[in-house]
Amino acid sequence: MARKDVVLYGSELSERTVGGDNVKAKLAAWKLAFKVRDGIQAGLTASKTVAWVAANVDATSLKNPKDKPTPYRALFLYEKTAGTWQIVHAHFSFVP
Repeated sequence: MARKDVVLYGSELSERTVGGDNVKAKLAAWKLAFKVRDGIQAGLTASKTVAWVAANVDATSLKNPKDKPTPYRALFLYEKTAGTWQIVHAHFSFVP
């Protein structure tokens, strides 16, 4: 995640991380494994330079894999720059 403008939003109000290296570190610090539930939805803008991917996921702790999974809805936005897709936005929202 080399982009400096990547933004990660977690499920808590204060969970906002900016910058590719910071986002990568935050995701690693969460120590979670994600399992897709209900399939994946995705699409492209008319210009074919922005793509989105959304899915309901169950997050399981890597430290305690037998703990009950936490359900989230995940949304990712990608931008095609110089022929390469790069993530610009990731958002995890808690699904009760």
